[in-house]
Amino acid sequence: MNIEPLRDILVAVPCEAVGRVGALYMPENTLQALRTHRKMLVLAAGPLAKEQGIDSGVTIHASESWGEEFPYGDGKKVWVGRSRDINGIVEGEAINDTFKYMD
Repeated sequence: MNIEPLRDILVAVPCEAVGRVGALYMPENTLQALRTHRKMLVLAAGPLAKEQGIDSGVTIHASESWGEEFPYGDGKKVWVGRSRDINGIVEGEAINDTFKYMD
C-alpha cells in the first residue's frame, strides 16, 4: 500500500459487502432507520494507531458511519478514519496478507 497514514489514522476495507449484516442483506428502507456495524480489515495504520495495537492485517469493528470513503487505485474504495472512532479490535481475526484486498 502506498498510503502512509499519520497520527491515529487507519485505512481499511470492509470484510463483508456494504449493506450486509452477517449473512443477511439489509434492505435500503431498513438501513435508513438502523445504523449497521461491520468488520473491516486494516490495510495501513498511523504511528499512534500502532501504539494502540492496530496495524495492517488487524480486523476492527466499526459503524457504517466510521471514516470517509476514499478512491484508491483502479476504482477500489477504501475507508480512512481515526482509531479513536472505531468500536474495537476483533481479537483472533488478523490477516497477514492484505494485498489481495487491494486488487
